[in-house]
Amino acid sequence: ITGSIVAFGVVLNRESLYLTVYPRSAKNLLARAEGALAREVLRELAQRSAAKKEDERPDCLVSSDLSAEALERLEKHVREGGTGMLLLQEPGAEITVGGYRVFAKPHTELFFADAGEEWKQYPVSMLYNAKKGYIDSTLGCILETDMPGEEILFTYGKKLPDSGAKAHLPVVKRCRLGKGSLVLSALSLDGRVGANAGLDALLSRLMEERGEQSQTA
Repeated sequence: ITGSIVAFGVVLNRESLYLTVYPRSAKNLLARAEGALAREVLRELAQRSAAKKEDERPDCLVSSDLSAEALERLEKHVREGGTGMLLLQEPGAEITVGGYRVFAKPHTELFFADAGEEWKQYPVSMLYNAKKGYIDSTLGCILETDMPGEEILFTYGKKLPDSGAKAHLPVVKRCRLGKGSLVLSALSLDGRVGANAGLDALLSRLMEERGEQSQTA
């Protein structure tokens, strides 16, 4: 976007603003939500929801419900080859999934998060909160778990004694479980989804990638 100030046919000033635009996904992803926040996320991303039929399997199950029953359904879905996304929003929340402890460790609110090289194209810092009308925090907790997986987003801790590099504190992590993959997220999402293009594109990609593979698994 370029704007110019012109007076008497003379350009006095010209400024340009560069915007990153993400293409809307054309994939027909079948998703199911459990929990209020999960339903909000799918609604804002305009993902097609699965019909409530026992024999219709969604590609992706997104859950913000931390009850034992909901976690059991999520784990079953992933182990059978689907994609699962677990949204941990409350600092101090602790659950067990796949035999691993997952703890949403309280952290000072941060307005930024770093990303693995493959994921740097999705900026998730300084997120706009549409419900509040201003820039809000990106995270208020981090993931503490021994579940092996890929760190998608992270912040930094203290320097490691051996290398001197700062430790990674995961915020979003993708883990293999059975035949599928489980995405663990401690990102602050309430009011942010649907208002930040980079965040929306990141969440959509995480839902879709394993979902495509599960159809042929």
